[in-house]
Amino acid sequence: MFHKLADIDPTQLTDFGAVVHHSWSLVGGNVHVGSGAVIGPNVTIGQSTNIGYNVALANYTIGESCAIHHGVCIVEDAN
Repeated sequence: MFHKLADIDPTQLTDFGAVVHHSWSLVGGNVHVGSGAVIGPNVTIGQSTNIGYNVALANYTIGESCAIHHGVCIVEDAN
C-alpha cells in the first residue's frame, strides 16, 4: 500500500503487507521492501536496497545497495 503522493520508482518490488504511508517518502529503483515493513515520513531509500520484513523506518535516508535486516527499526528524531 502506497501513499498516493509518495515518490515510488516503478522498478521497485513491494511485498504484500508493506506500507509506504507518507507523501514525503522516496523509494528508489530496484528496491525490495519486505512484507510488514512500514516506510514512514521523510524516508529516502536509495537504489538496489533490500528492506527486510517487519522493518520500520522514519526520518532517515538509506543509501544505495544497502541491506536492512528483518525486524530493524531506524527512527531519527525529526527535530
